[in-house]
Amino acid sequence: MVKVIKLAHVGLNAVDLSKQAEFYNDKWGLEPIDEFGRELFFRAEGPAHHVLTLHETGNPGLHHVALEVASPDELDRA
Repeated sequence: MVKVIKLAHVGLNAVDLSKQAEFYNDKWGLEPIDEFGRELFFRAEGPAHHVLTLHETGNPGLHHVALEVASPDELDRA
């Protein structure tokens, strides 16, 4: 069994990237910190680079969930 330490970040699909980015910035207080193509990265308080990514796609929904494991060896044992 893989030992998961924490939820690292969540990625969401965004049909309207600018509208959804405005929502997470204005309503949740997440700070946009990076952009790569049609992806935006948001940070919250704490040491993590980002806690949320928005990926512009044609369909809303979950893009991915990133989990932090105790060590790379955990993945090898999976």
